[in-house]
Amino acid sequence: MKNLFNKKGVGFYLQLGTILFAIVGLISYLVAGQDSYGLDVGVVVLLALGIVVGLVFCIKDWFTAGPIIVMAFFGGAVGLFLVSRFMYYSYLYFGVDASSTISGAMLATTVSFVLMLVLGIVSAFFAWDKGGKKS
Repeated sequence: MKNLFNKKGVGFYLQLGTILFAIVGLISYLVAGQDSYGLDVGVVVLLALGIVVGLVFCIKDWFTAGPIIVMAFFGGAVGLFLVSRFMYYSYLYFGVDASSTISGAMLATTVSFVLMLVLGIVSAFFAWDKGGKKS
C-alpha cells in the first residue's frame, strides 16, 4: 500500500480530495433531503457511482480517462441537484419565503459540491503518477 502512494503524483491526490468532498456532499445531501423539497434518488445514485468509479480509477486507470468518467457522474449529480433544488434557492434569493433560511446541511452540500467539481476538473490536468503518466 505504501508503494502505491509513493508512485502517485498531484493529480491522484486531487482526485482523492474530489472523492472526499463527494462523500461529504452525499452525506450532507442525505441529511438535507429530509426537508420539504425532498430527496432526488438520481443525485444519490450518481454520487455513489462516481465515488466507486473514482476509487477504482485511483487504483488503476485502464483508459487514462478516469477523471473525465468520474466527473461525468459528479457533473450529472450536481445537475440533478440544481434542478431539484431550483425552487429552494430561488425562494431564498428572491425572498419569497422570508421565514426560510438556508439549512446547515444544504450549505454543506452546496459547498462540498462546488469543491468537488473544482478539484475534479483540476485533477484531470495533473499527472497521476510521478513519472508523468495519468496512471
